[in-house]
Amino acid sequence: MIVRCVMKKTDKGYVGECLELSLAARADTPTGCKERLEQSITDYIETLNIVYQDDKNVGIRPVAFYPIRKLLFDINYYLCKKTHKDNCNLERIEAREIPVGV
Repeated sequence: MIVRCVMKKTDKGYVGECLELSLAARADTPTGCKERLEQSITDYIETLNIVYQDDKNVGIRPVAFYPIRKLLFDINYYLCKKTHKDNCNLERIEAREIPVGV
């Protein structure tokens, strides 16, 4: 499974979000935001592994409105890059692969 993360510049700093896991982080700098989001993803996956090993009846529900959120992001990202804007306030941080069995 691949998760996609995005970062937006806001009035109060930067907000990073993992679209597939519905996790977010905020920081004053892009680097800080990326580090906090990366830590949130790692903590989430580690916790999920622990819970899953203890109780096999764990259910994971889908992120609310994920297909719409993903589509809106993809459209905005494509249009921004197509017009060669330097300041889109929308940036892909990275795609990260996580274990499917989790």
